[in-house]
Amino acid sequence: MSVRNQASAFGLVGLLLLPPQAAAFGVLFAAAATALLTRKFSRRLGGYTGDCLGATQQLAEFAFYLGLLCRFT
Repeated sequence: MSVRNQASAFGLVGLLLLPPQAAAFGVLFAAAATALLTRKFSRRLGGYTGDCLGATQQLAEFAFYLGLLCRFT
């Protein structure tokens, strides 16, 4: 099993521990944040850099947690 497949498997195991609706909200929020940031970076910078990727990861994680919070409250 490759490293990428192992990382995906570990991420999915954590997702399976959450209630399905909460996990779906979290993934939806994270995907939306990633799509919006990708579009913004492409327009402003004509692409993306390593700093953009790091910021996208951090904001997608935050959006995932916000999605969970919205579903649990």
